[in-house]
Amino acid sequence: MNIRPLLFLIFFLNQYCTAASYEQVEEILYPRKQVVSSDNCNNWKYNPYISSEERRWITPYLIPSDHPIKRKLDQIFKNERATSDEEAAKKAGFTVFVSGSGTRIASHPKLVDRYGQHYLIKFHYDNDLLKSPPHCVQKKPVYEHVCRACPSWKQLLNRAMAARKIDAATHILKLPRFIAPKKWLYPLPRRPYEAKEGYKRKNYILVVEKLNLFEYEKNKYLWKNRILKNMLEELYTMVSLGLGDVSHENLQFTRTGKWAFIDGECCFWGDGGFQVWPHPGYSLSAEMRAYWDELCRHNKFHWKNIVD
Repeated sequence: MNIRPLLFLIFFLNQYCTAASYEQVEEILYPRKQVVSSDNCNNWKYNPYISSEERRWITPYLIPSDHPIKRKLDQIFKNERATSDEEAAKKAGFTVFVSGSGTRIASHPKLVDRYGQHYLIKFHYDNDLLKSPPHCVQKKPVYEHVCRACPSWKQLLNRAMAARKIDAATHILKLPRFIAPKKWLYPLPRRPYEAKEGYKRKNYILVVEKLNLFEYEKNKYLWKNRILKNMLEELYTMVSLGLGDVSHENLQFTRTGKWAFIDGECCFWGDGGFQVWPHPGYSLSAEMRAYWDELCRHNKFHWKNIVD
C-alpha cells in the first residue's frame, strides 16, 4: 500500500491543526459555564489551600454545578474526608483499586445518574506522598511532561485536558471510531480535614464516565486478532499529533464498537507536542506489528522528540 498520502495528511494536520482549532471545537463540545458550588462546604474559590495558579488552570475543567452527580458528590464528601486513606474510602462506601500508574480508581453505588450512566473517580490518598524531583518543577503544569511524581492536581488535570483534546480531534479529523470518556475535576471541601504526620492533603478528584468495555483478556484478543491496516492508519494519525497512549491497557474496545482512550496521562502538548508512549507491537499480531513499524519508519520527523 502507498502510505505517502497518509504521511502527507499527518504533516498537514501537524502544521494546521493548531491549538486554536482544538479550542474552537472544545468550546462547542464543552461550553464554559459559570462554576457555582451547590454547597458552601466546597466553595473552592475561597479555599486557602488552592493556589492562584491551580485555580487558573483548573477552572475550565471543573464539573458543572448542574451535572447530575454533582450533588451526590457533595453529599459523599461533605461530612467526611473519604480520600484520606484506604480505611476512610471504604468507610465512605468506595470500592478502590490501584491503576498501573499508582492512581487510585474507585466506584461508589451512588455515582450513577438518572439515565443509568455510571461514574468512577480517580484520585490520590492524602497519605500517597508524591515527591517531585527537581526536573519535574515546571513553569507550566501542562503542555509538558507530567510524570508520576508530579503533584496530584497536575496529573489529574492532564487527564482531563487529554480527554477533551481527543474528543475535539475525533471531530476535526472525522475519526468516529475513537472516543474518550468525559472527565471533570471535582474540588474537595476545605473541611473536614485532619492534618496527620505522613499525610498531605489533595484538593481534587477526577470524575470519569464509566464506559462499557470488554474484559481485559477479551480486549487483548481483539488487539491481536481483529485490528486491520486501516485501523492502524487512523490510530497513527491520532498518536502522531500527540493524542493518546498506545497500548491495549489504555486503548480498549467498547461493546458499542468504539476504540476508547481510557487514560490520557501521557498525552503532552506544546512545541513539538509529542509524548513518550509505549510501542503497541506486543499487543498486535506479527503482520500488524510489521505494518505499524512501516508507518513509523516512513515518518521519522514525528519521532524526533520521542524517547524509546
